[in-house]
Amino acid sequence: MEWCRMQPFGCCDPNPVTPGDGSSSTPNKGPYVKSARSPAVGVGIVFREDKENGGGLYVVAVAKGSPAMQTRQVQPGLKLMAIDDKEVSTCNAPDIAPYILGPPGSTVKLTFRDPDSQDQFSVNMTRGWSGSATAEA
Repeated sequence: MEWCRMQPFGCCDPNPVTPGDGSSSTPNKGPYVKSARSPAVGVGIVFREDKENGGGLYVVAVAKGSPAMQTRQVQPGLKLMAIDDKEVSTCNAPDIAPYILGPPGSTVKLTFRDPDSQDQFSVNMTRGWSGSATAEA
């Protein structure tokens, strides 16, 4: 069963609660709670939701200069399979956003599947993207 469906608090809870104030630079394994001192930032990936083939999120674009682009591994067409080793292959965007977003400088591990080869691979990225540049498809 997918992680987004198993969380007791419901990962699409509009008011997720995690310990601390969000100012830590260590990886946040739960939903991120925004604070004035540490706004949420991402890794520069634009996803589209697949509502017809069992759900899930696919990379549509990667923002120029973003942490995702700097890896040179995240490309349009990849399916998001896991966040920090938690299965999210059928989750939707509102479910996963609090887990991809986090304080600047914290890390997140995303696992993708290539639709052509069916190979899976993981990429560790440092959050630090606020969405101020254009994305490349």
